[in-house]
Amino acid sequence: FPLAEAETIEDLEAFHWPDPDWWDYAALPRLCAQYPDRAIQVGYTAVFYYHNMLRGLELSLMDPLLRPEFTELLVKKISDFFTEYHRRCFEAGRGYIDVTQVTDDWGAQKGLLTSPRIFNRFYRKAMQRAIDLAKSYGILVFHHDDGDMRPLLPALTEMGIDILNPIQWRCGDWDLAALKAEFGDRICFHGGVDNQETLPHGSPDDVRAEVRRLLSTLASDGTGFILAPCHNLQPITPVENIL
Repeated sequence: FPLAEAETIEDLEAFHWPDPDWWDYAALPRLCAQYPDRAIQVGYTAVFYYHNMLRGLELSLMDPLLRPEFTELLVKKISDFFTEYHRRCFEAGRGYIDVTQVTDDWGAQKGLLTSPRIFNRFYRKAMQRAIDLAKSYGILVFHHDDGDMRPLLPALTEMGIDILNPIQWRCGDWDLAALKAEFGDRICFHGGVDNQETLPHGSPDDVRAEVRRLLSTLASDGTGFILAPCHNLQPITPVENIL
């Protein structure tokens, strides 16, 4: 956590921030062109996550409450870099790029890691900036968000996300049919097959039943759902459940 010892605005200004000039964007068209029959994803903006990585999770949760001006500058520094970095990526890959990630993990097993008030004051503007940049290039926005993040979904949908992953419905209170009814005309759902209980500890029949349930709720109109595990496949998952 390279900024774990930082305490002042001066400490942030003195930090050796990355420079968009460090990358060779000219390579992107050639790389993308190798997969003409695939959806191409380029870019990853996760402002809160990079705050965590720079400060450590404990400090990054405390910063907005104890150091609001410090937090605003830190988030702006992260956003400024990724905005210019992704602008150059999107320009170089124009015509090739289908999807980008504007993503973060706001949900815990029960409830949010931080309050909607903190989200709105410190992080929403930077996320909106990344979403707007993607939209200006006609790129779809994939939003990964673990856990019980359902309380933020109205705001995120309003901000313009197109694809929601991973639908970790065992975390908190998710009514999948209600989720489809409220948001299904605006976003595509990606994931949903539970990897806390069903995949690692259930039977193949349990997996089949869960897939049918997801298709009857998140894909009740025959569209708007990409079937996948609700996160990565845990190593304790039986092969027969994957198959």
